[in-house]
Formats: sequence, C-alpha cells, structure tokens
Amino acid sequence: LIIEHFIPDLEAEKLKQRAYLDENSGCWQLMPITQTDQMHTSVTRERPKAARPGAARAVTVFAQMQSQIDKNPRYKSDNIMTVELDMPEATTTEYTGSAANARVKDALD
Repeated sequence: LIIEHFIPDLEAEKLKQRAYLDENSGCWQLMPITQTDQMHTSVTRERPKAARPGAARAVTVFAQMQSQIDKNPRYKSDNIMTVELDMPEATTTEYTGSAANARVKDALD
C-alpha cells in the first residue's frame, strides 16, 4: 500500500525485483544491489574511488604540484588553510630576582 502511493512505479518495480522471502527468518529481504546488476536493472552504484589511496576525491596532477608550492587552499584536498602563528604580547613581567626583605633572606638561608 505504501509502495503504491509513495514510490514511483519504476522504482517500485526495481524493489519488487530485488525482494525475496527468507525462509529461515520468514521475512522479506532485499538482495544486494550487486546481485541485481545481473538482472540488467538500472540501480544506483557506488561512486568510483579516488586514484590516490587515502584521497577523498580525485585530484589533478597540476593541483597536486600546486598544493606543494602554493599555500592557496584552492589546491588543497581538504580546504585547510595554513596560517602563521601570531604570538601574543606578554602580559606578565620578567622575574628579576628576589625582592624580599633582607631579614627574610637571612631566615631562608
């Protein structure tokens, strides 16, 4: 009932082709998409992997070379910008030695 009213006819037919009854559990299951490819149905496939291992997306050779030379985030794969560290101004004074009273110094020694 839900499939008939809320899913387009073409997509509903694809779902019906993938569905099968699992006799062990008594429930309807869907075949993995890779098995339905053999039935020549149009299903969504996984996007191709990047050529470089560990890369999130494809990167041209030019962009690879520029990312090593140029700090522009345009050529970085993760869009992370490298910035210089700005050192804060000192808010404390430098220690110049003990300013304690002479009697205190004698007591400590």
